[in-house]
Amino acid sequence: MYVIDASVHVADARPQEPHHVEARTLLAWMAAENHPVYLPEVVLAEVAAAISRGTGQMALA
Repeated sequence: MYVIDASVHVADARPQEPHHVEARTLLAWMAAENHPVYLPEVVLAEVAAAISRGTGQMALA
């Protein structure tokens, strides 16, 4: 069982993030291997906030 923090999803979604390739590789591996993945309850809010702050586009949140 894995718990994936919002930072991994933000890095996966934004190519300019320093760990974009690693996040994308990790999530692809987990999906391909059918690993159970759990998310914190607040992950959607955290990802939306990080993306809107990083882009300055509140509509993305």
